[in-house]
Amino acid sequence: MSSRSKRKKNGSVPKRLQTPPAKQTIHHTETHTQEIMIQRSGPLPDPGTLKAYEEAFPGLAQTIVQQFTDQSSYRQEMERKVLETEVWKNKSDAREIFSGQLMAFGVAMTGILVAGWCVSHSNSVWQAWAGASIATTGLAPVIGRFITGRKSGSPSDDEGKSEVEKT
Repeated sequence: MSSRSKRKKNGSVPKRLQTPPAKQTIHHTETHTQEIMIQRSGPLPDPGTLKAYEEAFPGLAQTIVQQFTDQSSYRQEMERKVLETEVWKNKSDAREIFSGQLMAFGVAMTGILVAGWCVSHSNSVWQAWAGASIATTGLAPVIGRFITGRKSGSPSDDEGKSEVEKT
């Protein structure tokens, strides 16, 4: 059979002999984006960043670590000195308080002795009153201070204290 015989009378090629149309392919593309955020806190960069620094600038990672080590040692030394100063100041305050108590005791005892002498050697009522007034004016503030203690919240008491001691 020739190709002519396969043709129809009107001259067109029968459908089964026609070439099929090219297959159409549909391309579907999906894009997924993932964003990663890394946040860290600390004095030194993470190891990956240190490695990148070292690759970009040889010796930089060692310099960064050495500076951190030096700064850490310096800070620890300063904290130690501050603590030593606080301890010394507390000891000094304790000595000051103790010496103040000794002085107050001395003043009180002197007042009692003078008042006792005035009362025992009095020839008149006025000398007895003088002894009683010496005892009262000399002893009342000292005894009152011992009874009430330090007033909390006065500015002079808080001047030398650190924030931790004030709370």
